[in-house]
Amino acid sequence: MSLPFVDADVLTIWVTALNEFLSSLDEGDRRKVESISGPNDLLQHVQSLHDSYHASRTARILDRLQPIFRWLHSYNECVKIYLNAAPQPFILLWGSLSLVIEVAARNHRALEQVVTCLEDISRHGPRFHHYTVRFVGGSYEQLTVALVKYHTELIGFCHDSIAFFRAGPRKNLFLSAFSPFSDKIEPRVRRIRELTAWIDQEAVVASGELRDKKYEKLNGGVQDILQRLNPQHLLYMSGTMLLTKSFQNLPPKPSQLFHGRVTELSLLQGCLITNKNQEALRTVCLHGMRGVGKTHLALEYAHGHTSDYPITLWVSAENSLKIQQSFSEIAHGMGIADNSMQHPDQLCGIVKQWLYNASKRGTSPEEEDSPNWLMIFDNVEELALLQTYWPQGSNGSIIITTTSKSIARYYAEGHQTIPVEPFNGETGTHMLLKLTGMDESAIEERNTANLIADALGNLPLALDLVGNYVLSLGKSLSSFWREYPRFETDFLFNPNLVRWTPTHFEESISRIWALHLYPNSLITNGHLNANSRRLINMLAFLDKDGTPLSLFQAATPEAMLFEGPDLQNEIENLDYLIDNPFKEVLALDGAIMNLRDRALVKLNDNTNRINCHRLVRQAVLKSMGHATKHTTFSQLVFYLNASFPTQEDGRPLHSKWTSCEVLASQVSALLESYSLYRNELGHPILLCEVAARCAWYFLESGRYLAARQMAEQSLDLCDSALRQGYHPGYSTWFVKDMTSHLYNVLATIERERPDHDFGVSLSKKVLDIRINNRRDSNPEDDMWIAAAEGNLAVSLMDCGRSTEAYEIILRLRQRDDMKANEDIYLRNTCVCLLKLGRLDEALEVNGEAINAAREKRGESSEQVAACYFDLANIHIQKGNRAAALDALQECLDRRNIFMPLHQVTAFTLQKIGDAAAMEGDYMASMHSKSSTVANAIPNHSPTQLFLWRLRANMSETKTGFWLAQATADHRTRGNRSEPSEVKRCNNVAIIYFDLASNQAAGVGCHLNDRRSPNLHLMCSAYTFFPPSSDDRDLIPETLRSFI
Repeated sequence: MSLPFVDADVLTIWVTALNEFLSSLDEGDRRKVESISGPNDLLQHVQSLHDSYHASRTARILDRLQPIFRWLHSYNECVKIYLNAAPQPFILLWGSLSLVIEVAARNHRALEQVVTCLEDISRHGPRFHHYTVRFVGGSYEQLTVALVKYHTELIGFCHDSIAFFRAGPRKNLFLSAFSPFSDKIEPRVRRIRELTAWIDQEAVVASGELRDKKYEKLNGGVQDILQRLNPQHLLYMSGTMLLTKSFQNLPPKPSQLFHGRVTELSLLQGCLITNKNQEALRTVCLHGMRGVGKTHLALEYAHGHTSDYPITLWVSAENSLKIQQSFSEIAHGMGIADNSMQHPDQLCGIVKQWLYNASKRGTSPEEEDSPNWLMIFDNVEELALLQTYWPQGSNGSIIITTTSKSIARYYAEGHQTIPVEPFNGETGTHMLLKLTGMDESAIEERNTANLIADALGNLPLALDLVGNYVLSLGKSLSSFWREYPRFETDFLFNPNLVRWTPTHFEESISRIWALHLYPNSLITNGHLNANSRRLINMLAFLDKDGTPLSLFQAATPEAMLFEGPDLQNEIENLDYLIDNPFKEVLALDGAIMNLRDRALVKLNDNTNRINCHRLVRQAVLKSMGHATKHTTFSQLVFYLNASFPTQEDGRPLHSKWTSCEVLASQVSALLESYSLYRNELGHPILLCEVAARCAWYFLESGRYLAARQMAEQSLDLCDSALRQGYHPGYSTWFVKDMTSHLYNVLATIERERPDHDFGVSLSKKVLDIRINNRRDSNPEDDMWIAAAEGNLAVSLMDCGRSTEAYEIILRLRQRDDMKANEDIYLRNTCVCLLKLGRLDEALEVNGEAINAAREKRGESSEQVAACYFDLANIHIQKGNRAAALDALQECLDRRNIFMPLHQVTAFTLQKIGDAAAMEGDYMASMHSKSSTVANAIPNHSPTQLFLWRLRANMSETKTGFWLAQATADHRTRGNRSEPSEVKRCNNVAIIYFDLASNQAAGVGCHLNDRRSPNLHLMCSAYTFFPPSSDDRDLIPETLRSFI
């Protein structure tokens, strides 16, 4: 590192101070210091601290830092101008200040001392803003030396503060311990004040030098003005305003091939070229999210139409300074301004005047037309910014690129705005293959390109960064995919991964949204308000395919605390966490409008869902500090707890399935987010409560794999909290009770999808947890223990131990606290009696169960439907098939109300088919049921099986053969827990055995494959329903030798 005008002694002091400071930090602190690269990073970190200490005394002290930050920003600009220093000293200063504030913020008294010292330093500090404006462009050696020493002392202040608070953190918790801090830091503050006097003294000297220079310049300017008043010079200037016929200041065309955007280019041409004879400004606005390629698209159009626009002007419009620089470049480059014109207003006026003159076409055949011109305002972020520079009354073409829809509508009047979206999957894949030079016919590379493009959301900038990185290393896309399994987060957001755009702006995924995402940024002046920031922080954790707005609108504090923390006083800032700023529709709408206007989110009016691009989500997560992540995630858990439907008195969720489905993906997304950031999020026990409800919905709707996964994820969270003994807000009893409910979900899954013991082991585990977790004299705990016994009885009944189950159920029916679910226990009693062969008793209890279910659940409830299904089984056992069909119809009528596409409804239809077939009335069954089956569940194998059985029994042997094969394949695809060939053989065996049961009763063969106990049935079926020789090749090879 070298610094101008700094002697060796000063440089030695500088380097020594930096090295001493770095060596005093441990590795963790050193990383923190180096991660803060400027004032904006410092502001973001302090904002995160402020969020974590919300509504506390610490937060109020942090608010006092705002004027200090403005002073530091002026200091930063001054140092950059005069020192021209390498990045490391700046990183050290901002990072050290950040670390000082973080360490001190752990106790408000310590923070008070640090902030007071910083206020003193800033209050008596040099007037950096004044020096930046007044002395810019000059060379003032002694002033520079003074600034170097001032910078060194500021880092020394940070070093002393960190060393003090790190040395005795416990002692420093008491007010009496702060006296040594004042003693330690005062000499450093005094030296900084002395340096302020030195800097001011050198500034006076520099001011005198500046006056001398200004006098000399003024004298020369007067002479120049006198010369320019010469008539010959004025004639030359007026001619220049009209003589310029060709000019362009476009950035160079990118070396990479331009991809896609055929439609957008065609629209641009239609708006600008087709109407070029129109005597008015032709304006088109390209709007879309950052990184989507708006600038590249405008540049491609401009380079492709240079023959149509001899004058093409490129204006970088991020802020007023860049616009002024662009107009200066245009005015001087076109030769319509000389070196005497330097003021921005002058240059703007002369360019606008030239454009106005260019709109005056020739009025006679001999007079040549003025050239067509195109002006591109790139990256416009503020509505009012262009008004000063907008051509008035001119005939030409203008393209604006912006993220803001409101800017686009304002300048293009709505009908000439072109939205620019991320690529579709095919174009994104094609771009990635072209960038890397991969063979598109190579299946593995094409598939990998498709996976990478999808993970990047087909965002052109991200595709360009990854593609060029892969190309530069000479890797294949498949090897890159293997080496960077989470490249869309860890790799892509590495700030070292950058691309220099044609406009010479260094782009990286980690910074393209920084303009909007960093709170209170000095660059943006806080574009996102607090509600918008909170909303997009929440969306980053939720489902990438969108979030229903109802999640934010329905949450009240009372609903958020439902089944919530039993130790509320342990949760810091609970009132803030359950405060919902979006309960008012206008507040939510305002936040959405703020985000939409910056192309950060989209709102689907049809589904009333809001979502943001997956890379925006990642950028938001990267911009959040640990405390903000924890706070945002906790708020979301409370919101979901308030919104996700609950069971009432053990009733199924059938009537609430629609609401459950809307929110289920959000619960899954939160669990996934927790798995990624669990070290920062603690143990959100309430999330397990919501997940238990969601898993039960999955279970009811037949999505057993999803239910199991969700329950297991939640159990892992609870187990971790219990092992570590850390679950603030929730007692150990609460967490253990939560585990019992989650194990109950798993036990129920094993009963519905029979495992080796039909959930008996897990049911016993639930019972043991509740018994060991029982509180003395607590009736509610006793009730839940009894409920666990009832669930155990169902498992025992399902695995053939009906006598044991019957005794438990009879005992439970005597309890008063079980009366709320009397219909359930009556039904279980009926099933037990049915399994024990006591049919008359079962029939009697079934009547009681139906009446109780009607009273408690309603006539159309699933519980009544289930009782009718039991009644049908009783009648079948008693040989009364007509009564069985009537009972099954009653069951089907009710299940078609709430669950027409559910597997239990399909099974009811299958049972009806079996009963009809037993009656021998195949044609009547086909005509009365086939349309119902096809319309209700066209792809459900049990219901298809019902139709196919009928056809086979009507002597349509060939049809039966083919349809049975298809059924087996369908079942195989739906069940991935066994090897596919074994599953297929089992399924076909069962089907064919059913088809051939009248003839194959005594036929079988011995197979050694214990995994496929039904193969002998299938062999028998093939024997009695032999396929033709053409079809024989379709028979699974496993069976051919047995037929």
